Amino acid sequence: MTHTLMSVRWGLVASIFFLLNGCFRVILPTFPHTITLTSSATEKGMKLHFYPQDQNVVSDVVSGLRQAAQRAQLWGPLQVQTHIKVFPNHQSLEEATARPYRWLRAWAMYDRIYLQSPRTWRYHYYQAPLQTILTHELTHVVMYQLCCTKSAWHKRHLPLWFREGMATVTAQERQYNWPWKKMRRYLRTSHGKKLMARPSAYLRYQQPLVYALGHWMFAVLVEKWKVKGVRKLLTLMRQGRSFAESFKQVTGLSQNAFKKFFIERSKSTRAPHIRTILRALQTHSPVK
Repeated sequence: MTHTLMSVRWGLVASIFFLLNGCFRVILPTFPHTITLTSSATEKGMKLHFYPQDQNVVSDVVSGLRQAAQRAQLWGPLQVQTHIKVFPNHQSLEEATARPYRWLRAWAMYDRIYLQSPRTWRYHYYQAPLQTILTHELTHVVMYQLCCTKSAWHKRHLPLWFREGMATVTAQERQYNWPWKKMRRYLRTSHGKKLMARPSAYLRYQQPLVYALGHWMFAVLVEKWKVKGVRKLLTLMRQGRSFAESFKQVTGLSQNAFKKFFIERSKSTRAPHIRTILRALQTHSPVK
């Protein structure tokens, strides 16, 4: 779906510049429908594209991107410029992503994030959910850029649990109302076994459950093999190895063996400590 993006008013650009207070420098766009953002935390910069009816939410998106970039790049720096496109309604987002998910609010690719305008969300105060979503999606972008080249990223397989787990943990999401205690009980049921076998089958109608499983599986992965293990996995993929090969080299386990390891770990009432993971991530961040 194509639309013509309209011009940015000079007053809007000035207000965004004032809001950012030096954290981002707004470069006047070559094309009137684009704002280019740069900061010390994003050397490659970002470009924000939007429609005229969303001028009033641009400053919130920019502010959210500033914070999201800082957190997502704790895994590593963005390698190429990233484009964020704000779609004016849910239908246009579904058409752009070719994904008919009613719960969809954003979608990330190698160097792009498609975002449904927060103007159309159900929340009156959307800043906190917006911050979470932008961090989640920008973590996907960082992951793709660290493990793959632009020409090959869409051909490389990364398991659903790993992709969404890395994003939800980094964004500090609240496990989608699936805390550890509830998840470990569910995994002992027949439905839990089916979920472990094929989580993608549940994605369209039970997205919170699928994302929560990824959250806890990724947390267990980092708990055992640390932040440096995940970074090494992504580096090995960048060097040409598959996810399965990289995962085996880092953990010593096949993916099926890791699932069994996770099931055993889920028998413990002690949940993986997410804050400990985030502190370790920040302490050993390659981006300062």
